Amino acid sequence: MEKITIKKGQFLQRKGERSTRVYIVLSGLLRSYSIDNKGKEHIFMFAPEHWTIADSNPPDMPSELYIDAIENST
Repeated sequence: MEKITIKKGQFLQRKGERSTRVYIVLSGLLRSYSIDNKGKEHIFMFAPEHWTIADSNPPDMPSELYIDAIENST
């Protein structure tokens, strides 16, 4: 398992990417969300410490969700 450290506001995944992963939050807070045609965010979930967050699409399909850090996270 590779440890990734990201700062508040950085992205782990953007809509349309094909290299989606499953993330386990060791510290910090992540969120996943989509953005509709009018630019409004729709939060899918928050992932605090010890939670898992991922897009539900198969790896060969473009991701539907953005995943970013609400706090500095590992």
